[in-house]
Amino acid sequence: MANGTRLEHHETSTSSKIFNLIQQRVAAIDFRRAENYSVLSYNPGGHYAPHFDYIPFTNKEEKEKCEMDQKYGNRFLTFLFILQSAKKGGGTVFPLLFSTVQPEKGDALIWLNMDTSYAVESRSLHAACPILEGKKIAVTLWVRRMGQELLLPCHESGNYELDVSEKSLCSILLRRSSYSREIEIQRT
Repeated sequence: MANGTRLEHHETSTSSKIFNLIQQRVAAIDFRRAENYSVLSYNPGGHYAPHFDYIPFTNKEEKEKCEMDQKYGNRFLTFLFILQSAKKGGGTVFPLLFSTVQPEKGDALIWLNMDTSYAVESRSLHAACPILEGKKIAVTLWVRRMGQELLLPCHESGNYELDVSEKSLCSILLRRSSYSREIEIQRT
């Protein structure tokens, strides 16, 4: 229950400035390996059912047909940037972490979609909570795995280091400060 569109990273001067700013602010991630922007708009009642951003191919033939997967691998990481937050509702819930994050305009949320064996990270299951009042607009960049493998330390379990406590999850949230002010300037 969201309206969406795709936009290339450098399609407009604004999208290009935002892309370059994101790459500068989160320099450890190679955003050139990201899919085009996915811009979603949620009106009252709008939501997104629980899902994984990792793409679960049902067979080898399906996987081989996916050019993006063949070239860059599956979705390693999700970068969710909030352009407009809802007045009420609209949080991002991680049911297996028993946590909901309520980002504000200008915030960004980053999470991993796969473990070190390139399988789906089950804790990345998430959903967009219903909008109760207002409108939410979010931009997603799904970063593909090729070239990202050595960015995060490995845990003894074979998973990337990902603390699942609520406090830690919130620390993944990049708060506004100068980041949103620069984005706001870019949008005008």
